[in-house]
Parts: sequence; structure tokens; C-alpha cells
Amino acid sequence: MTMETHYMRKIFLLLVTLAIAGCGNSHSDDSTSSEPPKRSVLDDAENICKAVSAGLATQCAVHVFSDTVDVTIDTDGAEARKICKGIAVEMSKHTNNFTLTDWKLQIFSPYSGEKPIAICNLDITKS
Repeated sequence: MTMETHYMRKIFLLLVTLAIAGCGNSHSDDSTSSEPPKRSVLDDAENICKAVSAGLATQCAVHVFSDTVDVTIDTDGAEARKICKGIAVEMSKHTNNFTLTDWKLQIFSPYSGEKPIAICNLDITKS
């Protein structure tokens, strides 16, 4: 891994961490409830897209029927697997919404067509 690739991955994971920090419980101005509303799995999946779109990703989509978050990043398979695992670990630090679900993160390259170059469970207990 080149120094530039390592640096880019660190910056990418930092951006993801900052964006994901908003996951999990969310406070609102609803004064009728004493407890803050719980964010949904879909909210947190969309937060992944927001996070990666602020970084190196060129595309991101949440697919509810297949329980996947599909991200396109111009990277190779080895780096994609590291990024995938890093995002899943960061998500687990901020929300347990993916626990006991089948949600997966799939990373594609702009050159990989319809075949992902990395797939990881967002429920890290299944990894």
C-alpha cells in the first residue's frame, strides 16, 4: 500500500466516523415523549451513504429489499475490504440497529461492473 493510499483511507474513515456519529438515538423537539426517538436501520443505512458520499465514494445507494448499502469507490479489492470492515466497526460503535440483521455493505469499483469487490456484514457479530 502506498503512503498516499494509506493517507486517503485514513481521511475517508475519519469522514465516515464523523458522519456516523449521528447514528443511533436521536434527540428531537417532541415534548410529548420523555425518551428520544430511536433511529431506524434505514436511517443508519442512509447515514452510511451520507458519510461515504462526503469522502471518496462516487455513488451510494440503500437497497431496502436486499438489505444492502452499495458504495462505489475507486480502489482495489484489498483496500475495499479494509474500508468495508472499518465502516462496519465504526457503525457498531454508534448504533446497534444492525445487530441481528442481514444488512451488508457492498463496495464496488467503477471498473467492477455489477460485481462487488468487497462485502461485509454491518452486524459485526456475524463477521
